Amino acid sequence: MKFALITPPQGFQVEIDLRLGYHFALAQYCGDPEYANHYHALGLAGHFTMLDNGAAEIGSAIALQRLMEAADLINPDEIILPDVLDDADKTLVHTARALDRIAPHARAMCPQGKTWEEWTFCADQMIQMGCATLCIAKRYEKLPGGRVHALEIARDRGWDRDHNIHLLGCCYDPLKEVERAQMFMPHIRGVDTAAPVAYAQHAQILGTIPHQSLEWDEPFDNDTLWVNTVQMLSACGGNHAHSTKG
Repeated sequence: MKFALITPPQGFQVEIDLRLGYHFALAQYCGDPEYANHYHALGLAGHFTMLDNGAAEIGSAIALQRLMEAADLINPDEIILPDVLDDADKTLVHTARALDRIAPHARAMCPQGKTWEEWTFCADQMIQMGCATLCIAKRYEKLPGGRVHALEIARDRGWDRDHNIHLLGCCYDPLKEVERAQMFMPHIRGVDTAAPVAYAQHAQILGTIPHQSLEWDEPFDNDTLWVNTVQMLSACGGNHAHSTKG
């Protein structure tokens, strides 16, 4: 499983030094030239980048036009189409509106719903719309069975045979969540999380304190970030060296 570190610019050097080749950029920060230029440059160097729509961080996806403007700035390989937290019907409406703007090979879609039945319905409709990657949000760790149940649904319907699977963030203990998911489905393509940064902002190593949330403008020690990132890479199977597209 590949690991994408969500980090403010302060952590870019760790990303570079560890030769991470799988990246996850947040659309709401692409207005910062330093941030946008970093991911644009990585793309030119052959790295793989996903562009997130911001739903998990700001409560709702940013406007489609702003999402596409961010995409123009960094030229990502995949874009997570707009979704609405916990609402399958509204998510499908917003996702459908973006289809004409994003080619099928660049579409990553994030099913939503308050129950597994709603989530499954939403995911099935997305598969029919046409997408490259199915994303499973961290909030579904809170439903019965957690995200492993989502992986079970995907496996039973064969979605994982024709689509990439990406885990969006971590909800509780990132190391245990990644290890549990990978044990169930070894071919998950990747996972992103800001946990290494968030823990570093508290001068802590992953697994030593309860879940921490990222504070974008809070400083942190890059040496601690390095240790935390290496831990995540190890949990993901150690696949961290620079990986080119495809």
